[in-house]
Amino acid sequence: MVGIKSTKKSHARYVLSSAILAASLGLNVSSAAAQEYLPGILSPSFVDEIRLGVLYNDLHIAGTRDEDGININGEILFRRPNYSYENRFLQFFLNPRPHIGASLNTAGDTSQAYVGLTWDYRLTEKFFVEASFGGVVHTGNLKSNVQGSKRPLGCRVMFRESASIGYEVTPKVRVMLTFDHISNANLCSNNAGLSTIGGRIGYKF
Repeated sequence: MVGIKSTKKSHARYVLSSAILAASLGLNVSSAAAQEYLPGILSPSFVDEIRLGVLYNDLHIAGTRDEDGININGEILFRRPNYSYENRFLQFFLNPRPHIGASLNTAGDTSQAYVGLTWDYRLTEKFFVEASFGGVVHTGNLKSNVQGSKRPLGCRVMFRESASIGYEVTPKVRVMLTFDHISNANLCSNNAGLSTIGGRIGYKF
């Protein structure tokens, strides 16, 4: 049986706050709701880590690169909910860190703003791996034969997945190699997808 150490009320408040943050960024909720909840969410005690990095845009193992430039990436990861389970499986999958982030393309091609959840697993005392899943809004081309050879992404709002392997330089500073991919899962007529890879540095509070 799942053992819950913190109150259901505090967990519900955390989930509600995270949902309102995602909605205010991606779905443009009313300013009144955002003003009520965002100050607490963005307080230093709520932020777990900030990251900055440089990502190579439009990664291809083989084939033609349709987009240029690199992406300047920034990301904020929030603390896990104060909610614990006796079952290790549930403890891992039900306690991810919420995140928000953005990647700005230096050549004027596809830039991104995204939200989602991040799961991490420590391989050794210093090395760790991560995976994340969420949604993204981008500025890229949607259809074929538009804006030259730019990649047709199909939908303005898409899914985003990422994977990272990292090393903890100090208890506060970590570096990582990150791969991410955005696509629409064939929900739109075009689904070329777009991938990036690069390095990031994180600072934990």
